[in-house]
Amino acid sequence: MRTDSERKLKGKEPDITNDLWVIGVGASAGGLEALKLFFDKLPGSTGAAYIIFQHLDPHHKSLLRDLLKFHTRMEVIEIKNGMKLKPNHVYITPPVKQLTLSGNILATTPEKKTGKPNNPISSFFSSLALAKKERAVGIILSGLGSDGNTGLQAISEAGGFTIVQTPSTAKFPSMPLSAINAGAADLVMPPGKMGQAIAEHIKTLGFISSPSLSVTSESGGDEVLEDILTLVRQRASYDFSNYKKSTILRRVIKRVSVLKMHGLQQYLEFLRKDPKETEHLLNEFFINVSGFFRDRPVFAAIEKKVLPMLLEKTKNGSDLRIWVCGCSHGQEAYSIGILLHEALEGIHTQSKVLIFASDIDKEALQVAREGIYSETIATEISKERLQKYFIKLEKGYQVRKEIRQMMIFAHQNVIQDPPFSRMDLVSCRNLLIYLDQELQRKIIPVFHYSLSKDGILLLGRSENIGDHTDLFSVIDRRNKIFVRKNNHNPMLSEVIRPAAKAGLSTHGGLRLLPKDDGPRPITRIYHSTGDGPCAIINKGDNILYLLGNMQDYLELGKRQTCNSLSGLARKGLKQALLRSLRKARKLRKEVRSQPLRFRKDKQYLELRVEVTPLSKDAGAGIFKVCFVPANAAQKPKATKRRINNQPNMKNELTSLRQHLDAAIEELEISHAELQNTKEEYQSTTEELQSTLEELETSKEELQAGNEELVTINAELQEKIEQVSVINDDLNNLLSSMDVPTVFLDLTLMIKRFTPTAAKIFNIIPSDTGRPVTHLAFNINYHSLRPDVMEVLETLTPKKLEVRAFDGTWFYMRILPYQPLPNNKVEGVLLVFNDISDHKYAEEHLLETNFRLNLINENLGMIPFACSGNSGLKLSFAGKSSSTILGFSPQQLLGSSSIWPHHIHPADRKKIERSLLTALETGSAQEHFRWKFPDGNFKRFLQHLWRIEDISTGARSLIGTWQRAPETPHT
Repeated sequence: MRTDSERKLKGKEPDITNDLWVIGVGASAGGLEALKLFFDKLPGSTGAAYIIFQHLDPHHKSLLRDLLKFHTRMEVIEIKNGMKLKPNHVYITPPVKQLTLSGNILATTPEKKTGKPNNPISSFFSSLALAKKERAVGIILSGLGSDGNTGLQAISEAGGFTIVQTPSTAKFPSMPLSAINAGAADLVMPPGKMGQAIAEHIKTLGFISSPSLSVTSESGGDEVLEDILTLVRQRASYDFSNYKKSTILRRVIKRVSVLKMHGLQQYLEFLRKDPKETEHLLNEFFINVSGFFRDRPVFAAIEKKVLPMLLEKTKNGSDLRIWVCGCSHGQEAYSIGILLHEALEGIHTQSKVLIFASDIDKEALQVAREGIYSETIATEISKERLQKYFIKLEKGYQVRKEIRQMMIFAHQNVIQDPPFSRMDLVSCRNLLIYLDQELQRKIIPVFHYSLSKDGILLLGRSENIGDHTDLFSVIDRRNKIFVRKNNHNPMLSEVIRPAAKAGLSTHGGLRLLPKDDGPRPITRIYHSTGDGPCAIINKGDNILYLLGNMQDYLELGKRQTCNSLSGLARKGLKQALLRSLRKARKLRKEVRSQPLRFRKDKQYLELRVEVTPLSKDAGAGIFKVCFVPANAAQKPKATKRRINNQPNMKNELTSLRQHLDAAIEELEISHAELQNTKEEYQSTTEELQSTLEELETSKEELQAGNEELVTINAELQEKIEQVSVINDDLNNLLSSMDVPTVFLDLTLMIKRFTPTAAKIFNIIPSDTGRPVTHLAFNINYHSLRPDVMEVLETLTPKKLEVRAFDGTWFYMRILPYQPLPNNKVEGVLLVFNDISDHKYAEEHLLETNFRLNLINENLGMIPFACSGNSGLKLSFAGKSSSTILGFSPQQLLGSSSIWPHHIHPADRKKIERSLLTALETGSAQEHFRWKFPDGNFKRFLQHLWRIEDISTGARSLIGTWQRAPETPHT
């Protein structure tokens, strides 16, 4: 049965045409286990389509479809080219296919065998982000490498949702760890919890946003969003009110979903209570998506068209000054630095390069200053540049010192803070696309002011200078490279917004001046004229300052976001205001309107509009607009000519004025509508151009992805062939081994054995998989199970000798089986070495030794041995010494031997000489006298023979002592 939450989700199932949610899942090695857990815990009906993208072997049919259908009630389908997505379906990527999504249509293309690596998961995620935007969800599961990072970042940039598997739960954590380190994960969790998170995210966005995200579905959603931005502005001093509303709303909604809330109002209340949430929201607003040499055709154009112009400036020894605005993590600034370093290497110059890289995000700037990036940059930078300009670290690369010394990273808000000056190149790529048209028009003059003579401006391929063609000329229209025109040199006050100055506050989106700022120039203008309430506006009719009480003339709501004076004017004032402004710009002098009446609430007021230029260039400068009440207005001077007071002429004049006013009003309305249409057309053209460029980029990424997949598949095939060869070698080795060997698992099941093991266990090939204890042994051994279990517990090999029933002796070893690389115990090895010959030789040796000992003990002489350089120290003495000499052999051996002291003093040197003689000649004999325990000396004859070790050549002596007949002179 369905739960209540599932019924709600079912009831809100999106329209397949526009609102289908698409969940892309990227996985590689170890991903099958994670996918099973994911679908086992996925709610029954989320109304989404699931696309599974795995790294697959092109020569083997994927079994994923058959495996997953047992873990989900949704229909599992293998993707075919041109297939249309349906809700509550699972789609499996076929082998050797590159996948893209356009709308709800899947397109597959065969890989191109170019030999270059690619990132197919990232390529698919990028197309998913482009097609579904905020209705895209990207998931990374277990796998090797870093595929998926840039794709997740693209989904996040488009307002989508990203989830990464907890690395500790992944069989191969490389892909999840890489995505987390890249900052591309909104949530990190085990696969079993991802399904519920997706269902809650879809449900949350269904409650708080419309499909287009142009307005919220909540009552008063626009006002709540404005309150959120106001709170951020108050706490963090960042004003996002002029950013594109759709972009800001996507970021706010993502935080609402992550926090599992049910609307913007609830999130606003939470934001008021928890100041720390402001930091998380700011991180969502800061879109830090960048890369080295991003958009390679642009950098190729820079090398071809921009660098020669910059190098020309170094001929007179001038330093090069570059400003990279919105530098994010610094990749673009370092890319430009590398290009300049390469260009300057070929010429002899004393010029230095200073690159001022600025951004609003302090954390991103800290990363940029360190210049340390993950290993994934190897796919963005050529091998030669990577070796020349980067240092390999344990977990990534660091930009070398000579490039980092060029950089000056600074925290700057380009909308409010003063710009850098005397720049030779300003690069501001992919920042303006997040700002509204009005703010874009204000920033372009800032860049013009910042550049020196013939300075270069570089914008993103989706951006343009708009109507500022009087400030810049085009160098490369496709790659958006412009050169500064030198016919206009604005003052700094003309390009810096007043909100950047101290003492300004905001009210309803407008900049207001405090009451106590009399010394300021604008305030002196107001107090010196004695006029009524007035406004200071710029060329675009935007309010810079409001002076005095304007509530009677302007509609200043609490959440008013409009900044246009004519847009805020009350009904009845707008047309007169527009006419006066147009006339003042044309005549470039003060203009006063005729007295007019307008309605405020339930009463009528009379006033006159006065427009006064405050700059020399009235056509492009600043104006003061005063609203002078009628009772304070000067009376017009009487004309000398009297008008005949005839009723017909009065009526006709009044009628003509009314018709003229109506015609003028209609003309102005038509002009405004035409202007709006023109701006919308221009915006649409730019968006289409942006879409085309993004499609071209996606195509290039798709090709790179195909190339990487070829390499991966080739490597895997090579590994398979290597394993196959090793396996064949192992089988041949085991078959040829004459050593009985048996492989057992942890339960004593037979896994493998050598043919000679049949001599011991009566084993045949069909016995594989049977317990070894079920077989009949041909050896006298009954403790196999306890001995094996002891080895598994202690991991200490066990060695023992066993005898077969046919009399054969074996040296048996029980060894723990620990295969590499995990070194985990998976069983034991039973190895039997035939030691029958050694055993028989040992028995023969023991018998021979026994006989020699009998002879030695009953011999009438004493055998002995000593080394060639040991003097009188013996290494062996026969047991007959006890009966003949009265001393045991132990008393005669070693350094504590007593025998040299029992030789007659007169014979000792003679005995030592005989030792040397035997070593030199090969033999010797000598008589000596031996002192017995009773103190008497008896005569002995010593025989010596020299022997040599064949292997080492060492010499030693053997000999005998034998009683000699006593002579009368003894």
